[in-house]
Amino acid sequence: ENRVGPLMTMVGFFWFLGALQSADTAWAYTLGLALGMLWLGALVQMLVAFPTGRVQPGFERAVVALGWIAALVISPLAPLVIENRGGCDECPENVLHVWGSETASDIAEGLGVVVTIALLIAVGVVLVRRWRSYGPVQRRALAPVAWIAAALAAVAALAVPLIALG
Repeated sequence: ENRVGPLMTMVGFFWFLGALQSADTAWAYTLGLALGMLWLGALVQMLVAFPTGRVQPGFERAVVALGWIAALVISPLAPLVIENRGGCDECPENVLHVWGSETASDIAEGLGVVVTIALLIAVGVVLVRRWRSYGPVQRRALAPVAWIAAALAAVAALAVPLIALG
């Protein structure tokens, strides 16, 4: 009845979709660009739904919705204006690239950074709220998960702006 296991599996499978960005063929490379961030929606849902596997209505559901919007809408639209990520000169052609505007590319990358930081903050708020509502026994049992989630959020909060700045 607990849905955390399937969510963890989904995060893993979606994570490896991003590895398609290392492919030598244009269609696989483009698929990796467009679908490489699906893991983000699944990870946000898994962290917010932990430990029961269910997302509560209200703020938690809004955070999960933002995570899936970022993964399913913003990330797949970015390859339309971003020729390739990270300035890769040896990468295959991005077959979805339709508009070569540097301004549009900067806006798309900036939007991705802002949404990612907003997601990190929102997931942090959910986890802190949940932690504060737990009793001492629940806190002790869930401490390893809470510390790993906090470390992940801290590393991501430092990495996202640095990656965006090149």
